Amino acid sequence: MDLKEKELTYDQKSRIAALNDAGNRKSEIVRLTGIKQSIVYSFLKRYENWGDIENTRRTGRPKSFHERDMRKLSRC
Repeated sequence: MDLKEKELTYDQKSRIAALNDAGNRKSEIVRLTGIKQSIVYSFLKRYENWGDIENTRRTGRPKSFHERDMRKLSRC
């Protein structure tokens, strides 16, 4: 069973983006950062398409409790 990889930190993403912008090859970025090739390649693909290192909002089921509901519960 495969374990999910942890998300790249903001520092890691900014370093990868800076190395890419400096003209380093992808294989060189993998060697310099020590991050798996597939992770670096997929991040750079997303970075080149969107030009941003921030994570996109994830889809999924909306929260069933809103702030107002949580305040009501905390008063009980």
